[in-house]
Amino acid sequence: MGGCCSAPKSRYDESYHTTAASTSANLSSAPSSSQGPRPRAPTYSLAQIQRATHNFDPEKEIGEGGSCRVYRGTLQNMDVAIKRFTDASDESFNSEMEILTEIYFSNLMNSRLAGFLGSCSEANERILVFEFMANGTLYNMLHVRTDDSTPNYRQRLVIAQDIAKRFLLLL
Repeated sequence: MGGCCSAPKSRYDESYHTTAASTSANLSSAPSSSQGPRPRAPTYSLAQIQRATHNFDPEKEIGEGGSCRVYRGTLQNMDVAIKRFTDASDESFNSEMEILTEIYFSNLMNSRLAGFLGSCSEANERILVFEFMANGTLYNMLHVRTDDSTPNYRQRLVIAQDIAKRFLLLL
């Protein structure tokens, strides 16, 4: 997924999403399970994403995976990480989007994992938007040795507990 780590930050603030593309009307329901309609996370327009990344400028690229590239950008005065899926297939995007939406509406958002802010699904583009975490990925935090940024075992346990709580929510 897109989990990243950071020093404690404030929780996600919906006031960042005030554009027409991401008003509460876009949080309307979509067909779902027998539990009733499922809400949707905020959406961004492709134009907003292109502005944030200077049209996916290679200088803005901060990472690459098997099916995506990650760019650093600024949306509504907030540093963000923009995950652009390179595979034309919707399968990876839809799977990740479903999990992130569950987490987004779960009240389990915390400062240790990057907050999911929304998505863009326009003109054959599949994009996820996260708050930018200056300390990098969870993997790097746990495995790449640096002077004082490597968490001790107590901190690792707290991180593991937070992740386990999120997975339990998805069951």
